[in-house]
Amino acid sequence: MKRIANNFIDELLSHVDIVNVVDSRVSLKKAGRNLQACCPFHDEKTPSFTVSPTKQFYHCFGCGASGNAIRFVMEFEHLSFVDAVEKLAETYQIPVRYDQVDTVKQQKRKNLYDLLDETATYYTNNLYQPTGEKARKYLAMRQLDVETADFFRLGFSLPGNTLQRQFNGDFSNEDLTKAGLLAQGNNGAYDQFRERLMFPIRDARGRVLGFGARALGDAMPKYLNSSETDVFQKRFVLYGLYELLQSSTKVERLIVVEGYMDVIALYQKGILGAVATLGTAFTPEHLQLAQKYTHKIYICFDGDNAGKRAAERALSVILPVMRLDVEIRFVFLPDGEDPDTLVRQIGQKAFNAHLEKGVIFSEFVYESLIGDSQLEFVEGRGEVAARARKLFDELPNSDFKGLLYQGLKERLGMDIYQLSKPTIAERHPAAPFVPSQPSARHYGASQYRGTAESHLIRLLSMYPLLAVHVLHLSLIQQAQQPDALLLYKMIRYLQLHGNQPAVILHFSEHLNELERQRFHAIMTQENVGTLLPGETEETKNHRLHKEFVIMLENYLNRLRDKTIKRLEINYSAPIN
Repeated sequence: MKRIANNFIDELLSHVDIVNVVDSRVSLKKAGRNLQACCPFHDEKTPSFTVSPTKQFYHCFGCGASGNAIRFVMEFEHLSFVDAVEKLAETYQIPVRYDQVDTVKQQKRKNLYDLLDETATYYTNNLYQPTGEKARKYLAMRQLDVETADFFRLGFSLPGNTLQRQFNGDFSNEDLTKAGLLAQGNNGAYDQFRERLMFPIRDARGRVLGFGARALGDAMPKYLNSSETDVFQKRFVLYGLYELLQSSTKVERLIVVEGYMDVIALYQKGILGAVATLGTAFTPEHLQLAQKYTHKIYICFDGDNAGKRAAERALSVILPVMRLDVEIRFVFLPDGEDPDTLVRQIGQKAFNAHLEKGVIFSEFVYESLIGDSQLEFVEGRGEVAARARKLFDELPNSDFKGLLYQGLKERLGMDIYQLSKPTIAERHPAAPFVPSQPSARHYGASQYRGTAESHLIRLLSMYPLLAVHVLHLSLIQQAQQPDALLLYKMIRYLQLHGNQPAVILHFSEHLNELERQRFHAIMTQENVGTLLPGETEETKNHRLHKEFVIMLENYLNRLRDKTIKRLEINYSAPIN
């Protein structure tokens, strides 16, 4: 992993003006000594995003996003720290200094990136020459327009061996081989890609890592990817991610498909979010990459038996690392259809509707465990219990595992670890721990202490609809107090799962043991809801609604003042 020299960061920031960095991406307006805009990191109508020219930092009072110019580029363009530093340095024409041990290695990687980029340009030029007519006819047959082809930087590799002649004197055969562009045969080196439609594979910064290629003649295989190199490992790359990031600053969802043409066809039909796994199975690294950009992921599979087997393999990859804040759906396509053909057949609206009909991940887990077993018979329930125990014993402990286990108990009407003697459960320490409900005696009247947050929690439990009034969740999350975190979780839960009164009954299932005890104490001992003299239920409800709104506003103002003071302290010294 490359390392930026420590003293280079200060040098870079001394040359960078955060106002220019932000304003080139988001339109800023003067607001006193600072500048403002609607935050690019969350949806809002009233500007709460502030940039300070004097202190060279930005802060959003809506979502809590905050940092210097490097942090802004990282968040806005979804780049790593090193990539953001390199991009800023390139913009301001400042040579990046790396730790000495990395200098040689970094130069070699840069040479590879330069070679691959020039090769992509060469292939693109070929596409629009007379020799590229076959490729252009293929694109026309697939109904891809010129704008889309240019956006994805498509190209054409000529028949025969042309790269050594094209780059003679600039890059050696060794360079071409290390970039995955040349292969070795009995008669020496030859072009890896010949007479093929070329798809440059780019990282989040837009650097070309390798190529995908489709044969336009009789060559086999029909689809071919670059071999893995120092800069290209398939399990870490999602084709189309760079193009998606250029289309939208906020990634609402990812639609994982199999082929390049699926990604491109969906884009041309106005369906954003499609990425492809480059002919390899969905990997833990793919999931980790996807989660950096969104919490909503659709994975498309063929509707036949092969597609179902692929979904089972994806399940085994995803389940050990699944998180509660991620929604994954398995989308099965009609037999004989892929995303490309399906979207052309049914259109954008119907395709999006088909995605929403996908099987939610936890439901697919249950379906896989139960299968064809007949639960009305002892034998069928035993089959499911055996499969489920094997699954849960192999999973690492996590919140998702605990909730999945609870859901299976409710679905089966039995505990798979309590089928005979209690000692069975003792022999399975990996089984999720499900604590019993705490009683009020854990918090006697003399022990209970209320807070502003606990009062808001109690009001929310009575009137869940009030959760819609909370727009600045990050301020509460950053308060770092136990009751503040509990309040944050409750509001987030209501906003995600609906705010009907019945929903609150299941909130405690999402808490740890200490949080559950505190929540129970608040529910039983926080004094809210008593009728005042001459008050009716209707007037009481009106009073408590107003009390919540006023109390919430005062509470958020206090948190906002604390945040400003903290930022003043943090940024009064040079930013490192």
